[in-house]
Amino acid sequence: MVFMFGGAFILGESSYYTGHKLLANDAVL
Repeated sequence: MVFMFGGAFILGESSYYTGHKLLANDAVL
């Protein structure tokens, strides 16, 4: 879970909106 969160955070740096969306998807999964 932490690893997935870290990946979403890294992507978030490139695009906060995209990173937030990915984080939400990971939370659902």
